[in-house]
Amino acid sequence: MIGRLVRHDLAARRAEVAEIAELSPRMRRFTLRLAAGSPPVAFERLAVGDHVKLGFPDPTTGKLPLPPEGRPVMRDYSVRAVPDPEHVVVDFVIHGAGPATDWAASATVGSAIGVLGPRGSHILPDDRPRYLVLVDESALPAAARWLEEAPAGASVEVAIEAPDGDLPTLPRRARASVTRVDGTDGAGLAAQLRSWAPRPGDLVWAAGETASMLAVRQTARALGLDADDVDVHGYWKRGVAGRDHHQPLDADAS
Repeated sequence: MIGRLVRHDLAARRAEVAEIAELSPRMRRFTLRLAAGSPPVAFERLAVGDHVKLGFPDPTTGKLPLPPEGRPVMRDYSVRAVPDPEHVVVDFVIHGAGPATDWAASATVGSAIGVLGPRGSHILPDDRPRYLVLVDESALPAAARWLEEAPAGASVEVAIEAPDGDLPTLPRRARASVTRVDGTDGAGLAAQLRSWAPRPGDLVWAAGETASMLAVRQTARALGLDADDVDVHGYWKRGVAGRDHHQPLDADAS
């Protein structure tokens, strides 16, 4: 594993929507206020892939059972920010239909939601000269965190596989670039990685749909990159609801 892992006590919290921001035609940001007395959501610098499980109320009854009393429909979402101990910020891509998208499309200030985790923080190295970040829309929060949290003096180059249209505004920093690439199969991301000509010591970090991520990882291997310089994650799989992102990418190859 690249970097180091810090474990956290697992907590199940009730929360409600405190604020909503429209980031783009396809993305909404939710600032969630944790119920009084809830433990804060852990937040570590350069743990850009940290995620929580969000639990959604039953759309018919409106009830939200949380462990250990019950288990609602849950989905993994990246932690965009923890502005203070009482709040956590998450971004939703609004697409298709499903419990998460349906909730995000209709939620208003005061809407209930559950927040579980994170179980741990995977803290990535802060000593690399260049960070090459390849994502789709599902991993934009992590890309934004790279731009905010990468060490001073390092360069950060971001490639985003996304449809035509407006993308959310990302943080600005010196020695950074952001490029949108076409496609849905990772070919554009793989081509961008090749164009960057990674050098020994650069860190390649990628997350998104598993087919795209397999293409990125295969390209990194073809370029001869060391395993300690490549960290690739499959956040979701086209046509599969609630994929466990802890599964190896190869589990989705069929």
